[in-house]
Parts: sequence; C-alpha cells; structure tokens
Amino acid sequence: MPIATDATNTYLDDVCRGLVPGVTFWSALGERDNVGTTSTGEDIWRGSAVLIPTPSTSGEQMTIVSTSQADNGTSATGAITVEIHYLDAQFMEQEEVITLDGTTPVNTVATDITFVNEFYILTTGSGMVAAGAIELYKTGAASTVYHHIDLGGNVSLNPKRMVHQTHVVPDVFHFKGSVYLNQSASGHIPARFICPAKTVIKVTSWALAAGGEVAVSWHGLLYDARKTA
Repeated sequence: MPIATDATNTYLDDVCRGLVPGVTFWSALGERDNVGTTSTGEDIWRGSAVLIPTPSTSGEQMTIVSTSQADNGTSATGAITVEIHYLDAQFMEQEEVITLDGTTPVNTVATDITFVNEFYILTTGSGMVAAGAIELYKTGAASTVYHHIDLGGNVSLNPKRMVHQTHVVPDVFHFKGSVYLNQSASGHIPARFICPAKTVIKVTSWALAAGGEVAVSWHGLLYDARKTA
C-alpha cells in the first residue's frame, strides 16, 4: 500500500525509504547533565571531558572497557558486544564489532581509526542494557575518551560526527547556529548548511549557572558524491 506523503516532504520521505541513490538520512543525539560555566563552552555528551577529543588524523587504535564485569562476552547480563562505525586513514567508512570482557580492556583490531561516528551495544544478556559505564578511549591513554555509554544505556549519546570522504579550515569550529534557553525552555535552530567531507559537527553549550541538564538532537542528509554526481 503506498505511503501518503506531504508534497513538500516527498524527497525526504524517499530518502528515508532508501529510494534516493547515494543519499541517506543522518542524525545524532547528545546529553549532558550538570553543565558547568566553562568560558569556552562544554560539549554536549555523556563523557566527563569538557570538550570531546578528536583522534589523530594519522589514525589510532582504540580500547573499550566497562566498569562492570557483567558486561562481557561469556556470562553477560549486561552488554556482550559493541559496534563502532568509524572512518579509516583514508576517511572511508568502516565497522568493527568488539566482544567485551567486563572490566578488562579490549583493543580494537583496527589501528587506523581517525574518527568514530557511532558507538553502541550490538548484543546483550538478560539485562538488555549496559550493566556498567562503557568507554571507548585511545589505546594507552585511558583519559582520552571518545565515546561513553552510561550504565543502563545502550548507545553513546555523543552528537559529534565527521562527514566522510573539499577543503575545510583545519582545527577551527565555525558557528553555524545558536539558540538561547531560559531554565526549562526548549529551542530549535533552523540552520541549514552544507558540510564538505572531513567536516566535524558538534554541539556546545555555554551556561550562566552550573548544574543544568542539556539534551540535543540534529539531523541531515548525507550525500555520497560518487553516486549523486
């Protein structure tokens, strides 16, 4: 049975159905509780760092560990395996599935990870969610955390993304939208812009008082120039 669509949204509907070659729907979620008043702003994610670190462009190996032994690949009640969607040294999309070993760190097979766009639990035990906090960090540098899945969660609430494989300004984040919120208010940023390959997208907050909670989401269309040219 045909799906009814609004005439103004036909193209987006077709993209979401996978009917437009080379174009996919892209989205991200982010949360941060207890936002501080750091003058340079604080990135919205569940990790503890004020600003989310970015891996080396030459590529890195990464490590995954949980704070709970129940997140393991043998007798898990929590997470069993996790999956990362990353860009390699050529900024091409790759995936890897890692079997957890509880509180024992497990390294990725890949050693050329330049950016992780998604990090989530793939399979679980009876608990259906993480039994502890699961972190993805730079191998040999446990304080350099790129993604964090909270206890009781199943996906990293980190909205930082890199557009895969165009000239960009290196190491500079250009503001592309802004909204002011007051206490319990919510806002929408109606910003639409083109992000070329290797652009990093993130969301940062500036707070006048500490202790606030922030949740964000964004979405867009990801174009594969090889298929849409």
